[in-house]
Amino acid sequence: ELFKDQPIEAAAGLLPLYELLQLNPVFTSVIVESLTTEGGPSSSGPTNRPPMIFSFVSLASYLFTHASSVGTPRSLSYANLTMRIIALMTSDEPMTAKFARESGNIRICRQRLPRLPESPTSRPILCSILDCLVLWLRHNLHKKLEVSSYRSCIYSVHSILWMLGRQRIRLEYHWEELWKSIFLLLEFTSSRVDNVKVLGRVDELIEETLIALELATLLAERLVPTPEALHQFVYELVRSKDIVDRQLSTLTALEVMIPSPSTQPRGVPLTIQAQALRAIKTIQGIITYYEGKINEKGTEMEIGDVMNVIATEVERDGLQTAPDREPEGPTRRLDSSSEGFVKWACRDGLALLSSA
Repeated sequence: ELFKDQPIEAAAGLLPLYELLQLNPVFTSVIVESLTTEGGPSSSGPTNRPPMIFSFVSLASYLFTHASSVGTPRSLSYANLTMRIIALMTSDEPMTAKFARESGNIRICRQRLPRLPESPTSRPILCSILDCLVLWLRHNLHKKLEVSSYRSCIYSVHSILWMLGRQRIRLEYHWEELWKSIFLLLEFTSSRVDNVKVLGRVDELIEETLIALELATLLAERLVPTPEALHQFVYELVRSKDIVDRQLSTLTALEVMIPSPSTQPRGVPLTIQAQALRAIKTIQGIITYYEGKINEKGTEMEIGDVMNVIATEVERDGLQTAPDREPEGPTRRLDSSSEGFVKWACRDGLALLSSA
């Protein structure tokens, strides 16, 4: 009830922001330049005004936290548009790399449980963007799943992982929160197949999530900042074995045509269905390897003992993943339409004019 009228009408400014990002490449460079000219960490100018991106990311965290709990068409439309803006930003590699290298103090919503871990006052902008994506993944798992926004969220995750891997940037981030949230999404869809199958394109959401998760396994050693973070990633994979094992049957229940590897012509790009199948096998292979090593030490083990086994194996041989696989960037094309949001922007714009 407290948030039923949120966001305020001034949030209609998100629409021109989206249109400018989509249509004007100069605007993208202006956003990047603003990080050093509007009071950003590298600024030498007289103003203390924070860059626009700080306010935008903070707003996004509140929109994503409360979108489904408010549940109005207006709040969901604002959240959907905001997610598309983030997807546009993260699809631009130079911009995303800049966000990974520039730091600042961005206020992130902490109004719903479970809260994100406490973070340093100043940290890379990209960490705050990842926090927004985690908040969306966590707090919007409802019967009427916003499939489009979830697909844009996973697209952003994939783009960020891809950029960090290519640029070899080890981001100081609480990565385990992202891994847990991705598995939470996969668990939700696989346990509610009858409910979600009527929504449309949920099969593509699952496939794209699996492909992004596979990318994380291929790039993990380049992404995470410490050996402990890598050990934690492997632990999250192993403890999510049942969720991963259910994905093939989930896709089958959604009437996805699962291709046979033997029928794939050489030299022809894999379909998204074939990529998802390959992702399942890659992830299952990693889980099976480390599960076997753990079981060799005994079946009744505390979490600390399991982590010690994983740490020993990873530190000796590295992460056991597909050695002959080259990581791939996202292949999905972003939906460029803002038609569903325009009426809300117009109404809020008129409300602003009438109150001026």
